[in-house]
Amino acid sequence: TSVSRRTVRMSPLPVGVVETWNIRRWGTTRGCSSTLLRVGVVETRHWLRQYNRLAGGPGATGSKGFAAPITLRGMLLSADHSGSAHALDLPHVQLEADDVIVSRKIDWKKLYWHQRGTSEEKEGALENEQALFWPRGSVLLVAPTGSGKTEAALLWAACQKEADHQPPRLFYTLPYQASMNAMVRRLAETFGNEHVDLQHGRALLATDRWFMEKGEQPENATQVARRRRAMARLHYPPVRVFSPYQMLKAMYRLKGYEAQLTDYHNSLFIFDEIHAYDIERLALILRTIAYLRRHYNARFLVMSATFPQLIRDWLADALGEAPTITAAPKLFTKFQRHCLRLVEGEVLDEVNLSRVRAAALEGKSVLVACNVVARAQMVYEILRKQLTPNGIDLVLLHGRLNSRDRLEKENIIRERTGTHRSGGAPIVLVATQAVEVSLDIDLDTIYSEPAPLEALVQRFGRVNRRGKKGIVDVHVFTIPSDEQKWVYDERLVAGTLRVLARENGRPVDESAVGLWLAEIYEGEVADEWKRRYAAVAAEFDAAIIGSLRPFQSDPDLDRQFDKMFDGVEVLPEDLWSEYARLTNEGNYIQAGELLVPISYQQLARISQARKRTSEKGERLITVDIPYNSEMGLDLSVLKVQTQENDL
Repeated sequence: TSVSRRTVRMSPLPVGVVETWNIRRWGTTRGCSSTLLRVGVVETRHWLRQYNRLAGGPGATGSKGFAAPITLRGMLLSADHSGSAHALDLPHVQLEADDVIVSRKIDWKKLYWHQRGTSEEKEGALENEQALFWPRGSVLLVAPTGSGKTEAALLWAACQKEADHQPPRLFYTLPYQASMNAMVRRLAETFGNEHVDLQHGRALLATDRWFMEKGEQPENATQVARRRRAMARLHYPPVRVFSPYQMLKAMYRLKGYEAQLTDYHNSLFIFDEIHAYDIERLALILRTIAYLRRHYNARFLVMSATFPQLIRDWLADALGEAPTITAAPKLFTKFQRHCLRLVEGEVLDEVNLSRVRAAALEGKSVLVACNVVARAQMVYEILRKQLTPNGIDLVLLHGRLNSRDRLEKENIIRERTGTHRSGGAPIVLVATQAVEVSLDIDLDTIYSEPAPLEALVQRFGRVNRRGKKGIVDVHVFTIPSDEQKWVYDERLVAGTLRVLARENGRPVDESAVGLWLAEIYEGEVADEWKRRYAAVAAEFDAAIIGSLRPFQSDPDLDRQFDKMFDGVEVLPEDLWSEYARLTNEGNYIQAGELLVPISYQQLARISQARKRTSEKGERLITVDIPYNSEMGLDLSVLKVQTQENDL
């Protein structure tokens, strides 16, 4: 079968089950209805007892004992579905260090030590310029933004493959759709389009648009996108980019979870910027990592420019004896490319907006980072009226855009601010947290609302990314907006501002960020985080991991999972006529691009304000909320506070 390449160690299964069943059932009593009835009852009771032993009856040994039957069930499901789809053998990638070096257009001689897998220079080691020192197994990686962490992670994966002597399955995990959409393109340059796939709620739409950009006719692009989605459901592509919520689907026993867990056996996972998740979701993610490491031999590289000590401690528990690779101190010094400037007031103060205008009129590309969508929309609207007459282009990026408009904006951002561009007219990018992670963009300066320190460091990393402009100013306002309490713990923001006040006017020393984080995450904040993390982790271990068995998928959990993690998509009335035209023409993917993601809390607010125009229970949810391609969905009409969950 197509899963025959997967090698799984498990306890031997009973031999002759089918033969025993046939002998017992038909041996000397065939044709006797009363005997058949008696045998049927006995056999039913026998196999129910066997299943009860398997699925957690008296004497069950916990989650460890069920990895083997779950994996066997997953292999059978994968073989069945792949056979029905007439799929060929599972593809694999030739993940070699040389391939990474060539595809990423870097020079062996110019690799940093952390990219080679070591924190310290090894005297005489570079007599062989291709020397790598990555340990086998899971690793923490700490290095400055813009210092090639993606390349380091791929070299780690290549070393794991060399140690295993078998082609790996690689999962690259990111928190935001914008960063996932960008990363799948970067990895396709290394592994080829046919080997890399994207998995998130709008992946079909993003893939369709991607292939149209490559010159495919719309109908061909749609066929390719659908085919790729079907193959992803068969767990076919050897390299995938997704959010950790895809992993959690298996833990919550959504349909096909056994095949999904089997797919993770012996796999490699790269986690980028794990700081981006709230404490409760972080607990679920790290407990899932621990489970996959212990029972499925999965290995993880978790990387960031910043790790609060609390998170390091939890990672150590999840990853076991995982070493930490830290970039050399002199590299942190080399990457000092930002000078911190605290700016009194908030972003909407006229004097502060004038600072942004002045920077743009000087010919600088400016990033304005806001913490909530409503604030980003307000800032954009004011700046657009003031800068457009002067020939300055602006782009607004946030999570309340439909897929069509968001993907178009992401393309503009890549073209106008990508690290490989040469020159070009200045641009003002107004964005929410979606710009923090793995977007390979490079602007000249930033004006940011206050946020936790680790988030600010990531935002700074989108400015002067390669350090070719010397040391440039990065600006942080001192007054947060009232709305951001829905996004960030106010105590973390206040603690960050205290640290920044002390460091104001100095170059940002990323090697000192760990010490600054220790100041912020102490006392009451640390105690509360520990309590919340421990409570969620304990409940998840007991209720979810502890009940993980084969043959236990629960369709009722799908909607609950969506409410917890994925949210809901709605169609603004402004787009109804276009949606109807596209569906009547059979262009269902293009029609789906018009839907806008919101949280279930926001949908409840819309319903409360009587702005929901579809009946409850209808599959397509329509809302009477203003929408245009420039601003996105405008929830300010609700006149009630809406929690900001989409970034």
